[in-house]
Amino acid sequence: MVQLRLVVLLLALVQYTLGAGHIKKAYAHFNGRGVVGRISFEEDGDQVQITTSFTSLPDNTGLGYHVHDWPVEYTQDPSLRCGEVGGHYDPYDKQSTPNYATVCMNNSSKCEVGDLSGKHGKLMTGNSIFSDTLGLSLSNFHSIVFRSIVIHNTDSSRLTCATILPETDSASDVIIARARFNGPTVGGSIWFFQPSSAARDTYIHSDLFFTNSGSEETNYDWSIYKSPAGSDARRGVCTGVGETRFTTRTGDLTCDATDASTCHEYELTNKHGYLPIGNGRNRRSFSEYDGIKLYGENRITNLSIRIETVSGMVIACASIKKVSFIRATADFSTYGIQAIEYSPFLPTHIKYTRSPVDITRQSINTEGYYSGRVCNSSLQVYSPYPPFAPAVGVNYTQDIYEVGNLTDVLSDTWVWHNTLPLSGPYSTIGRTASIKYGESWECSEWQDDFSYRGEDRSFIYRARAVFEPSPCWVSFSQRVSSDVYEIITDTPTNLPDFDTGEVTIFEYCPGGNPSRKYRIQTTDMTRYNPYWVKSAAMNLTEYDRDCSPFRPERCEVGDLDRLDLELTRWTGIHTNLELLGRYRTTGRFLQMYTDGGGMDTTAEIVPLYSERFSVCISSCEVANARTYIVPAIHTLVDVTCESPEEDSACGANEYQVDGRVTGGSASEAEQNLATLSRVFSAGYQLRATFLFTSLSLVLLSLLYMY
Repeated sequence: MVQLRLVVLLLALVQYTLGAGHIKKAYAHFNGRGVVGRISFEEDGDQVQITTSFTSLPDNTGLGYHVHDWPVEYTQDPSLRCGEVGGHYDPYDKQSTPNYATVCMNNSSKCEVGDLSGKHGKLMTGNSIFSDTLGLSLSNFHSIVFRSIVIHNTDSSRLTCATILPETDSASDVIIARARFNGPTVGGSIWFFQPSSAARDTYIHSDLFFTNSGSEETNYDWSIYKSPAGSDARRGVCTGVGETRFTTRTGDLTCDATDASTCHEYELTNKHGYLPIGNGRNRRSFSEYDGIKLYGENRITNLSIRIETVSGMVIACASIKKVSFIRATADFSTYGIQAIEYSPFLPTHIKYTRSPVDITRQSINTEGYYSGRVCNSSLQVYSPYPPFAPAVGVNYTQDIYEVGNLTDVLSDTWVWHNTLPLSGPYSTIGRTASIKYGESWECSEWQDDFSYRGEDRSFIYRARAVFEPSPCWVSFSQRVSSDVYEIITDTPTNLPDFDTGEVTIFEYCPGGNPSRKYRIQTTDMTRYNPYWVKSAAMNLTEYDRDCSPFRPERCEVGDLDRLDLELTRWTGIHTNLELLGRYRTTGRFLQMYTDGGGMDTTAEIVPLYSERFSVCISSCEVANARTYIVPAIHTLVDVTCESPEEDSACGANEYQVDGRVTGGSASEAEQNLATLSRVFSAGYQLRATFLFTSLSLVLLSLLYMY
């Protein structure tokens, strides 16, 4: 009996160490359009228990609700986002049944998997519990996790929606990676989600389109390759990816699409079907069990995805990069605000730190922050789209306030906020946060707090263009994260791209011409269009139609005016600009101009010291190398390339070792890399020793007990 107990305990320990497996719980949280509540799911074998708990609905006569195909993008305007989640989730095509509504009402086994109200009745306030044995699943091939739930009005229009999230100890347990395509052919992203290292379910969401519109929608093969895509991928050059596909499995596998364990990891087409790409948004969501992983030795981060025609012609590729969550903070003398955005498909988590004292107003404002900013009631609360205006009798929800109005939103515990984006065209990052207590005002920058990311090793890189002699300047800042341990194993001349965030652009130009506009120019003063998109100079009509803040991949990178950044309102977000790497804007020129030609002046975009990497370069002690040395970012000097054929001859190598262009040699870069390598190798050996020692102590304790 004692031996049996010990075996059971050891098996439990092994299961905990290696991963529990399937996701068992999920939920969708609602706070908008007069709806406040939560829908929870718990899976037990072939049965899923559904619990609905709502304190507010705009119509309590009963509302329809369904699982829809794709997750919600919380960085969009709330009035539009529910129209972008696809149709009802219906993997078995039940909707095509003649007289579907009547058939479903009379026989719930004939309903769509996602038709929750058809199977279980309309949604009401209060608490209700149902059991679903009709195809609903939280794991494997037909999982509903990272899809969405839409609640409908009585006229069947879409009222509000929420992403279905896995139930984990913390939202930060979800590992997220992305392959971002922004080349001359394909734009958009393929996202990967894994709830934690203890789960073997992986969820995939693709959202791709042709950057140069006009091509017919086509289905493509997609596979995972062992090498990362280099910076040339943005120009459609994928030779760096190589020809070796990624797998840890041997033999000629049959690849049953419903069981990823029978497939090689790279076989995305065989597991999930061809990938559609067209002029509009072509979205798909997939899930698999025991397939690709985002953690551990066989993770796919820092590998790449290659997209090709059925005949084998490569059209695009992109590196798969782990996505760091974004944390914003505002620090006042006696008060603080924190917010975290884990991904665009999750609401923002927000709370206040340190107890408020008689605060009567707190907000994020339209104006960008600088140290001399006048702080008073003249600040405009940030409101990029109109707040929701509820009908008489409908309860108030978060969306009745302007985006930046936090006065009645915050508490001292983390709460979900559905309309406070930290990324995307409506990002609040870089603006001025303000509080009022009594008759006094205090301001702080609502800033990207990179220091919170710990192991992600993010930093903020900054640059600035100063126009002389006028007192005008434009600053650029970008969050950069990288897995340094992966990068230092490569050679300095073939480093994978850094995973970069959006660029926050801030203008300070008191008394400037209100009609002023900006664009980025190359060193020979031509339009900066490094990815060869269909430019305004080629076809203005098509360019005006395709280029927008929501499709920056279809814009010239340097066209700040067409991206509608509204710099004359002090702050803008650019989602396709780079301050580092081969296609960096530092070293190029910012042109200030007016359409009438009355003002035309330029200023060089000069890199500044990056925060966190100040003075320590080659003289660092090994113990400080991790904190201060940026691992030799491979870049090219600023030479204009007019065509792919000329690309191989563009520029000479130079290196950055502390956030500045130093002109350092390759040997100096390699020396710094070697220093970092020793630090990280020692660190990983220490972790392995600690883990082994910990497990040994657990086993010894168990033996002692028995």
